[in-house]
Amino acid sequence: MNTNLSCTVVSLVPFTIREEKPGLIPSRYFIPASDSIVPQILHVGPAMHYVYLDETRGNLQIRDAANEVARSLVQDYAGAQLVVNEDSTPGIFWVPGVHTAKEIEEKYSEQLVEVKIKQRKWFTLICRLADDDWNKFHQHNVVSDFQRRVATILGLNPEEHEWMNPEIKIATVTCFACGSPVGLTIAVCPVCRCILDQDKYNKLKFA
Repeated sequence: MNTNLSCTVVSLVPFTIREEKPGLIPSRYFIPASDSIVPQILHVGPAMHYVYLDETRGNLQIRDAANEVARSLVQDYAGAQLVVNEDSTPGIFWVPGVHTAKEIEEKYSEQLVEVKIKQRKWFTLICRLADDDWNKFHQHNVVSDFQRRVATILGLNPEEHEWMNPEIKIATVTCFACGSPVGLTIAVCPVCRCILDQDKYNKLKFA
């Protein structure tokens, strides 16, 4: 592999990454799950795609540089995730050239530390979102297995975050306005905003 024409995608994401790029050749890219400590790597070379011109000239082959492909893999994966911002992102980035995981740890140690911090912040925001959705709906289907896995990685206490255990059954009643299941202690339906318990609602105070 010509190192001048290739890049290395580095992942600390504890989930398998499978990126599909329809129209690009090659079109499939795979990075194994990391333990969030030792990076997993993928060497990316140039790719190509075809652009249709017209009936006479047919298709024009366009070459995609390795850095463009690597950048696309990183940006597309991060952009498809929940609650990503400048300071909280999945632990994935790319560097020019072909490197082993050991070389990445040696040459890009500062960047790895920065990425680990941002990924942990991202994990924290994902779990906060799960807390918010759980407190609002008290339905296990509003929390994904991805969020539960992240909570386990962070070491959150399942007793403090009921949504971590999908086997727990929460007692519910049915909203008489919209039919949605809601927690027994809910005063206002989170779906349709119908007041379910007038006495409890009257005692509520809002800032």
